[in-house]
Amino acid sequence: MNSRITLIAVALAGALAAPPAPAQQAVDVEASPDVALTLAGQAVTDHELALDDTSGTVAALAFPGLPGGADVDAHTVDADGNDLISLDTTALLPAAAGGHMIVRPADVARLRGAGYELVFAGELEGLPAGVNVDAVYAHGGELFLSLDVTARLPDGSVADDEDVIRWDGEALSLYRDLSELGLDGAADLDALHFIETTGALVASFETGGRAGTAVYDDDDLMLREPLGGAWSAAFDGDAAHAAWSAGDIDAATPGFDIDDDGVLDADDLCPHFADPVQSDVDGNGIGDPCECGDQTGDGTVDVADLLAINQVIFGVIPASPLCDTNEDGACDVGDILGANAKIFGAPAYCSRYPGPVFP
Repeated sequence: MNSRITLIAVALAGALAAPPAPAQQAVDVEASPDVALTLAGQAVTDHELALDDTSGTVAALAFPGLPGGADVDAHTVDADGNDLISLDTTALLPAAAGGHMIVRPADVARLRGAGYELVFAGELEGLPAGVNVDAVYAHGGELFLSLDVTARLPDGSVADDEDVIRWDGEALSLYRDLSELGLDGAADLDALHFIETTGALVASFETGGRAGTAVYDDDDLMLREPLGGAWSAAFDGDAAHAAWSAGDIDAATPGFDIDDDGVLDADDLCPHFADPVQSDVDGNGIGDPCECGDQTGDGTVDVADLLAINQVIFGVIPASPLCDTNEDGACDVGDILGANAKIFGAPAYCSRYPGPVFP
């Protein structure tokens, strides 16, 4: 399940003068409802995910070993493409290492093959008894969570049900108070996602309400842009499928395609530059049209590019969009140094492949 789940570098003056960028729309949505629904002819229960390609096709993903009474109320995918889930009730699940394991509402479990392993044990990490993790997002070895009730964290901070808390692998802390982002005071966050290439927040809430000037229902995914803070609908549930009006999205992992080349960002070797071919000559996971420092255009950065960048500096040849290696929009001596560093494994960034963003 690797197909899941924008950094636009502008000067401030340019950003103020330019028209607002169109809102990002999810082009792939994995969502679990709180009740059984039929979406585009596909029956989906509350312990399954509806895999919606947003073009009219829906499939159901069943998680192995889940009892019928368990509701998947939080879902994300880790860097290796493994599903992470939390449930609304205590359940006995098959363990990946053999036998069975108990998973509680405050826990997060990772699916490995036909079994599970515990990624986060809420009560052991200091969450009060009876708390339910009802939203989760994975970033590297960290988890970003939301709870169904207000709770005091081990460090003394208080997290409300619309807030995001962070677990860094060792400790919990309050990460973001979403009440400061223009949300309705009654908002309860129950699905959470970040678009890491843009820093945008995607969220769903237990009931309808208002975010800034945008009105949402409990079956919508709302997106908050980092620049300007505007909220908009990334996925309008009942507009996509009328049946969503009878249910609530209580777990979701959306996928985006910010360059509109038909490849989801999570799998795109060139997420900011349309590249449907996805060629990668040197096999480094960066598409050839986005190989910053590749002034020669052969799909790799090597000594020939150092010479070519030097020729650009002295006006012998024109600069290509990939001449830049330090994301300053220029092609100069700094880029010779950047290309040389990239030869030895350092990252390089340019307008076609900007540096990563995370809120």
